[in-house]
Amino acid sequence: MAGEQPGKDFLLYVETSPGVFTMIGGQRGATLKRTNDTVDASHKTSGAWKIRLPGLKDWSISGDAVSILSDVGVAKLRSAYNASELVKVRFNEPDDSVIYSGDATIADLSIQTPHDGVATVSIELQAASPLEETAAT
Repeated sequence: MAGEQPGKDFLLYVETSPGVFTMIGGQRGATLKRTNDTVDASHKTSGAWKIRLPGLKDWSISGDAVSILSDVGVAKLRSAYNASELVKVRFNEPDDSVIYSGDATIADLSIQTPHDGVATVSIELQAASPLEETAAT
């Protein structure tokens, strides 16, 4: 392999007690999105082209998982959602080579229950702190 990384090896965790991170069970997919607002700095003498500067940064994680009734990670998300609390999350690259972590608010926690398929949970977490990036040492 030339460095390709299978998506199945990227995992999402939630802090279930201080310092203890538990993997969200049944994960199928997750997306870590890092965005940067842009500030329009165009002016009359910039010609026909816009000039943009970097603005505020943001991040979010969305994902889905097969619904597992005894899953501790999803139970933590449900209790935090019900209590309107922030959660601390980690998104780990394969072999924990890079770990992204931060506090997030639960923007969406949905359950899908098709009559002809497995029940799933979808999650959207939005930044409530800077995203920290830690490389394995």
